[in-house]
Amino acid sequence: MLSEHRTFSLVPSKRLEIDGFVEHELLPFYKKLDLNLIAAWYTLVGQEYEETWIVAYQDLMHYARVQQTLSTDSTAFHLKQRMNLFINSSQAKLMMPTKYSPLREIVEKRRLHSGKGRLYEQRIIDLVPGRRREIDEFVQMRLLPLYRRHGVSLFAIWQTLIGKDQEETWIIVYDSLAEYSRIKEALAQDPEMHEIRHERNKLVASGHTKLLIPTRYSPVR
Repeated sequence: MLSEHRTFSLVPSKRLEIDGFVEHELLPFYKKLDLNLIAAWYTLVGQEYEETWIVAYQDLMHYARVQQTLSTDSTAFHLKQRMNLFINSSQAKLMMPTKYSPLREIVEKRRLHSGKGRLYEQRIIDLVPGRRREIDEFVQMRLLPLYRRHGVSLFAIWQTLIGKDQEETWIIVYDSLAEYSRIKEALAQDPEMHEIRHERNKLVASGHTKLLIPTRYSPVR
């Protein structure tokens, strides 16, 4: 399964209008293309007036088929023109889940998070080139066991397939802002976390984080 990560910078005055357009025009067209919108979030802490979408494709052939339709179909052209009224700019990258990502199970079993007040943390990490095997081992053997002990819930971990080289995108889910603060405080006080940060810094070149909340049309709540 492939995932496309899309980031939109929105026109501030069109903030309310885009929800109706997506719900009533864009998503029905996506359904005809067998496109699965996994999640759509507003940025809560980070870039202002920004949305992040995750769209799933069955495989590369499905992705190519959809791109062909989007470039030739008159309805797709009309929807693109309409979408451009609501956004200032957009970026996209194609990703595949890492071998330790829970996303495939979440999608296949429809175990989408539900409930009000959920908060999502997005981390985009630039990896040190040539250290892929070490990074996989570090995450599986060191980082994830620590996260599980502190109740960190992973939504997905992807590696970029088409886009920036040597990049991973993580999404972590929290029940509330209070849980986010509690877990962050607990990790900061855990001596093992200090050791893990030191190890991680040898494998990670840079990274940045933003906090997200679901849009009203997001399947993930």
